[in-house]
Amino acid sequence: MTAKQLISGTEKGYNKNILDTEWNSTDFKTLDNFTKNIYHFSAAKNYQELKDISEALRDGSHIRTFDEFKDIVQDITGKYNENWLRSEYNQAVAASQASSKWNDILANKEDMPYLQYEAVMDSNTREGHALLNGIIKRYDDPFWDIYMPPNDFGCRCEANQLSGDNYTETLDKDIIAPDIPEMFQLNFGKESIIFPETHPYYIDIPDKAWKVLDIDTKSSVNRYYDKVVMEWAKEKVGDKPFSIELKNFVSGKLEVSMSDVREIINHASGSNKILAKECLEILPELKLLKKDVKLEHESKFHHFNYYSLKIGKDEYNVNVGVFKSGQEKLYAITKKRA
Repeated sequence: MTAKQLISGTEKGYNKNILDTEWNSTDFKTLDNFTKNIYHFSAAKNYQELKDISEALRDGSHIRTFDEFKDIVQDITGKYNENWLRSEYNQAVAASQASSKWNDILANKEDMPYLQYEAVMDSNTREGHALLNGIIKRYDDPFWDIYMPPNDFGCRCEANQLSGDNYTETLDKDIIAPDIPEMFQLNFGKESIIFPETHPYYIDIPDKAWKVLDIDTKSSVNRYYDKVVMEWAKEKVGDKPFSIELKNFVSGKLEVSMSDVREIINHASGSNKILAKECLEILPELKLLKKDVKLEHESKFHHFNYYSLKIGKDEYNVNVGVFKSGQEKLYAITKKRA
């Protein structure tokens, strides 16, 4: 629940989802980093929530009654899943917006190398943020490694890129450095992160617990991409298999079904599961590498044919299983070794 809502926040803030980005592009890698970070964060949040619930069983040496425990747990879950979740969602939107903006800044840095801090100067503006208003620094100045907005939950500040290069930088001696929360002392766009490990949820989690949480995080990320690709496949492939005439295939055609998408997904982890989508969209570009390759281990296929495919800037090997009838079926995609 938490991860799903926070990922929707990053897609809103970044104004893209990972399926619509070019494979392995900057946008793709950024959104993948967001996804991993959010599931990591969600694991820590679940740990802290369960810890608070466990501690609510007792009031000192006294074991609380069920009604007492129930009231406290309702307060705990409300705090984690309503009050704090709202702030976390807003942070997901703000940090992903900052990442999108940072990519734009880097794209235009030659013509527009200066940034100016701009705070919303009204009665709701934090004093520390007001102190930064108007500061001008080059995009690569260390100042932006600490003070690039957002600088707190609900921060409305921005760093605006200035056209041209005829600007005078604000001198360090003229800057009154404000005290901002440790969690926000970084450039979210530069780090491609939503929740850094200085967030309170990460505090006091023992190493032993983290080993379990890291396993859970990997599993959750795999399930997320599994679902994303299968939902895409339901629209693209549908319930009934379809055949594609492919002159580069040994058999001359390929039958594609949901089970083929599942086969590729099962042989990949994390965002690499999206290779199933990338492969299906450019199948006619496959080129034969080897055919009639026998396997030492037992398989439902009689042999394999190996093809190559360029996805983005990288070359991939596409393993295609061949039944005794000669019918070819997609099996796995792996990155070609250099």
